[in-house]
Amino acid sequence: MTVRITLAQTSIIPGEPKHNFYNAVKLITQASELASNIIVLPELWSSGYRFKSLEYITRENDVYINELANISKEKQIHIAGSVIQHNGGRYTNSFIVFYPDGSPPLKYEKIHLFRLMKEDHWLSPGNELTSGALGTSKIGLAICYDLRFPLMFTRYMEQNVVLVLLCAEWPISRIDQWKTLLSARALENQYFLAAANAVGTVGRETFGGNSAVLNPWGRTLVSGDEKNEALLSIDIDLSEVERIRQEFPVVYDRRPDIYG
Repeated sequence: MTVRITLAQTSIIPGEPKHNFYNAVKLITQASELASNIIVLPELWSSGYRFKSLEYITRENDVYINELANISKEKQIHIAGSVIQHNGGRYTNSFIVFYPDGSPPLKYEKIHLFRLMKEDHWLSPGNELTSGALGTSKIGLAICYDLRFPLMFTRYMEQNVVLVLLCAEWPISRIDQWKTLLSARALENQYFLAAANAVGTVGRETFGGNSAVLNPWGRTLVSGDEKNEALLSIDIDLSEVERIRQEFPVVYDRRPDIYG
């Protein structure tokens, strides 16, 4: 199964959902015109990290989530990216994938909250991984800091995921780590990894771009730079995952009976 993926490497204006939503719609429209099957937006694409405005942001996000469900059907493209949601008294960093056929969205709530930005003071962590269908294949979802926890990505491999989508606001100060971890997660699990990162400066933090799609050998197929907004598109054949695993059967030689 071949899919065309577009990564939206874009800047985010904190606390301005309306502006960010219309920017996202522009990017989604462009990706649709490129005949992309799926577009991945950065982490918290609608608001960034503006924790003191959570009530306002989540109220606005509820409106835009409904809009994106309609746009996904209208443009016939899967739309993926994370937003802050308010669910049952909990605020969560929720990665949502909208389906163009109107199927219920796929949703993952960020498990690993980044305490250095006090994300854990404002948001509640998710408690389960999320995988689901992309055509006849299976995808998994992850957000930014999750990238540092390899067992999560191994579990997706065990669930027969062939493509992991990841959205992020990863700083330029640690961009070398981003590149290394992306390659490692794809290589050690022998699947595709598509990661959309933000660019631009917010306060004292500058985000480092380098959005990328990597193949099951851990090689970068397409990548953005550190500063510029970009739409990055590439076709990938998801059937390569099984072929590569048969060719170089690392995943079948694991010993989870010994080390879990």
